[in-house]
Amino acid sequence: MRELVREIDRRSSGRLPGAPELVLLLDGYATLKADDRLHDQILAIAARGVDAGVHLVLTTSRWHDLRPALQTALHARLELRLGDPIDSVVDRRLATHLPPDTPGRAVVGTGRLAQLARPGDGLDEQHAYRVIADRHGRRAAPIPLLPRDLRLDALTRAVEASASSPKTASEAMPEATSGEIRWWIGLDEDLVPVGLGPDEPHLLVIGDRRSGRTSLLRSLLRQHLARPDAVVALVDPRRTLIDEVPADRLAAYATNSSDAHELVLSLASELDARSDAGRNPGRSGGPITVAGPSPHDPARVASSVPGGPPPADSHILLVVDDAELVTAALSPFAPLEPHLARAEELGFSLVVARHSGGAARALYDPVLGRIKELGCPGLLLSGDPDEGPLWPSAALRPLPPGRAVLARRGRSPALVQLARP
Repeated sequence: MRELVREIDRRSSGRLPGAPELVLLLDGYATLKADDRLHDQILAIAARGVDAGVHLVLTTSRWHDLRPALQTALHARLELRLGDPIDSVVDRRLATHLPPDTPGRAVVGTGRLAQLARPGDGLDEQHAYRVIADRHGRRAAPIPLLPRDLRLDALTRAVEASASSPKTASEAMPEATSGEIRWWIGLDEDLVPVGLGPDEPHLLVIGDRRSGRTSLLRSLLRQHLARPDAVVALVDPRRTLIDEVPADRLAAYATNSSDAHELVLSLASELDARSDAGRNPGRSGGPITVAGPSPHDPARVASSVPGGPPPADSHILLVVDDAELVTAALSPFAPLEPHLARAEELGFSLVVARHSGGAARALYDPVLGRIKELGCPGLLLSGDPDEGPLWPSAALRPLPPGRAVLARRGRSPALVQLARP
């Protein structure tokens, strides 16, 4: 649907000679009408498509399944036998006389009946259709489909291929023109790489278990650690991410609420010092505490080990996985709220991933709410639609693993396939 609407937009500026007529066939419209986004696209095709050579043919069991605006946009109507002739909008009198044992008999206008033709089942007829199609020599361009699985190295190759063509890069990846991409996260429905720029320092990731949350965090960590000035702080209740971070790049680590609170206090102290000193070397705020069991020494079960103080010019990425497991009555991340708006200046980014259950309520958390308020993006993976819209026009819905809706301020929600290591 989206691709056809874009084709109408392209043709509206001037239809090229010889452009093929396109026909969209929708069998069973009633199953799609509950999705407002699909309805709006279908209405746009019906209302604007004819002049651009894009036509719509749809079927439904009742006229009442069509919303009034869509009914008005449909110019031709064929009415076969209805469950109740009183529902006819073409000719009720004739509708009552349509024989139940004659499929294909239809009311095509006031006082007019017709017998509709059906294609044969023979191979000769199918071959004839193919011969006719081959004479024209034109084929509709295939609609790109998102992959079911996307590896980070494949995404990297796609980024390099797009960047090799300056024109393609500027048109397909407009965010890349405003500055260096911070993280590449996946492919959109045009199979174009999607990245988050320097004006998007924080990220919220919401989804069910096994939806691809932790795999995305691994991809972000690997890209972040490719920077020479990168250090990482982890809040990792399930201890699924620690193997991604070398010991010399791990500034802090926590696995429970109390340790996470201590970690955040230490990080806030570091950011306070950077703010006061303007990130002047030698004015760092001291060591950030690595709380909880030492990840590189499993025998240690309860310790608070000081990590070395991060260099004043380092970029600290705090990654929180399974945030619902460390969020108590009071958010342990609240001390970071004053620093979120100055993240780029202070060399700090925050990525929070949590389960979709209770996500709407969780966004009232001062830190999560502030991230959203600052216009930072959100990734909505598979989840319960009953949570309602978490971003404008973006709600959770069942999705395959690794598939997500990217919600950004000032842009329509985009479906993306996320990359995993």
